[in-house]
Amino acid sequence: MRRLWVDELVGSARGANLVFLDPDCGIEGKRLTNKHVALAEIAALRLPGRALIIGHRQSGRRSEVKFLADQMRSLGCDPIEIIRLRLGTSRLYVIASHDSVMAELVATFARKSGNRAQHYKALGRVPASAVSRGFI
Repeated sequence: MRRLWVDELVGSARGANLVFLDPDCGIEGKRLTNKHVALAEIAALRLPGRALIIGHRQSGRRSEVKFLADQMRSLGCDPIEIIRLRLGTSRLYVIASHDSVMAELVATFARKSGNRAQHYKALGRVPASAVSRGFI
């Protein structure tokens, strides 16, 4: 059933320049359940000029932001930004393969969200300042 769902999803996204996925648990980690999106499914949705936004429930894994960035980088995504949004519960949103216009919109959203959002940016090419400030 999952393969049929992915085929339908890929077909329904045809022509879209932005795809938003919000699986219950997020991106596949050590295991894949029906509440996760598989890396292969994300890869099937990647197209030139198409940005991806994927919700991810925090698992408590150490260096979770780095783990997610590495997962997306393994699929060839660049750039990668992650927003940690704290509205009741904490959730991560991975923004990948987007252009500079979307990057500015993400930065504006994070600024306007104040202490409810933490922005990990430019994770496609990690700047030394991100490492030194403890983002990665």
